[in-house]
Amino acid sequence: MKKIFKLNTFVIICSVFGIAGIFLIRRIDPLHTATRYGLAMDTVIRLTAGAPKPKAAIEKILDGAFDLIIDVDKKFSMFDPDSEISAINRASGTKPLKVSPEIYAALASALYAADISYGAFDPTMGSVTHLWREALDEGTIPSDGEISSALLKVGYERLRLSAPDTVFLSLEGRLDMGAIAKGHVSAMVRDYFKSEGITSALIDLGGNVVVMGGRAERREHSRAPWNIGVQHPSKLRGTPRGLLTIHEGSVIRAGVYERYWEVDGHRYTHLFDPA
Repeated sequence: MKKIFKLNTFVIICSVFGIAGIFLIRRIDPLHTATRYGLAMDTVIRLTAGAPKPKAAIEKILDGAFDLIIDVDKKFSMFDPDSEISAINRASGTKPLKVSPEIYAALASALYAADISYGAFDPTMGSVTHLWREALDEGTIPSDGEISSALLKVGYERLRLSAPDTVFLSLEGRLDMGAIAKGHVSAMVRDYFKSEGITSALIDLGGNVVVMGGRAERREHSRAPWNIGVQHPSKLRGTPRGLLTIHEGSVIRAGVYERYWEVDGHRYTHLFDPA
């Protein structure tokens, strides 16, 4: 009887300590986080990732994320003559081209955005944006005649996709994916993070912010929302106009207070209306 009593007492003690151990484990969020800054896509990029992994493993995942961004940026750029977008532009009005899955998916998203906005967003505005940028960089503005000629090359209905990988810009013109590329790449980084076991992340591509999983709180097993500030357009950098708190989703904004040109006392911005 004494042996049975001692055995039962031992089992009870072990059970109590086991339950306490489980409670402590559940109270502590095992996340480790790492943050990385870099330059790509003509902007400052900040990536923060958290996961129940060693910090060295998270740093390696961040390396992969930046490799992904740089690789896709080379395909998207309308200024790089070796990019896929430039290749499509050169072939416009002559022949269809096969493209990578990343470019095809981005162009499909661009056509969808153009369709639901009735052309307020148009990925074929490259002839117009290129004309303006060249003139403004030289301190002038395009003539009405030049603008009218460039607008004749605009029209998203002329961008034709044939699944799974063929693109044809049927009229001579230019694609400009600047308004959608960062958002598309942000979503690609989010999907990459998820595939690598990242459970909390902030992906900031120069104002295109994607967050997932909430912000890790090390005190207990819970997640706080991410705080996304919206810059006040007429005050010092870092002064928010408002604050958004979200656990999961996207906050994408564009302003005319940082990117603009001044010619003869007039300010011209990087935002264009296809109309």
